[in-house]
Amino acid sequence: MILRRVAKSIRARDWFSFSIEFAIVVAGVFIGIQVANWNADRLERSEEAGYVLRLAADLRPDIRTYDAFLEIYRVKQETILALRDALLASVIAGDLKDAALRLEYSLYKAIPAQRRATFDELVGSGTLRLVRNDGFRAELSDYHAHYAQLSEVLAMPLGDYARLLVGAIPGEIPIENLQQADEATGARLLVALEELRAHPAFEAAANAEIYYGRDMHNHLLGFRADAAGLLQMLEGPMGSNG
Repeated sequence: MILRRVAKSIRARDWFSFSIEFAIVVAGVFIGIQVANWNADRLERSEEAGYVLRLAADLRPDIRTYDAFLEIYRVKQETILALRDALLASVIAGDLKDAALRLEYSLYKAIPAQRRATFDELVGSGTLRLVRNDGFRAELSDYHAHYAQLSEVLAMPLGDYARLLVGAIPGEIPIENLQQADEATGARLLVALEELRAHPAFEAAANAEIYYGRDMHNHLLGFRADAAGLLQMLEGPMGSNG
């Protein structure tokens, strides 16, 4: 073995042989370290590629969810504006199934849930560093942090619109059954909405709800843009390098 020959050269004071054999040992150790580092880097790049795919798989449904919620909040604002401004015919225009949907959307306060399992795994395991793009890591962290901060605020109701609307609809024609209602029920619903508009607290409640809907819509637009930007990064050079 090389180490035995080195020891023999030292005992024999054969410094020339010792130097050559020592250089061979050092070179072997260096090459071994380099190979180990290369293997470790290869494994990390393979892990990164897997996480890139999983992060992209989380962002795509986020974008689809934002699109669905953006439509809901658009209809929410449109419906309450029509109620507030006495455009009641447009609220229950068409079949009662559509009217029911618009009125349900006008009550909507839900916030879409982000898919963040992969991000939480990376943070929890301390392996977020595997994603080498510093700018992407920062933007991804901001994306989730800003959402967490705003979701608590946006979940809070601002006014009394929901109580007033639900209280105005006659109990025998609950909103969820309007899909099967007849024209007579539609006429009664129109009367109920007229009475709702006459309530002294309605305008303030409607204004608060319109503000909430507009605020939510704007924030969702921002989150959707952030998610689309992150996905573009993952599907661009980052994904190719992975």
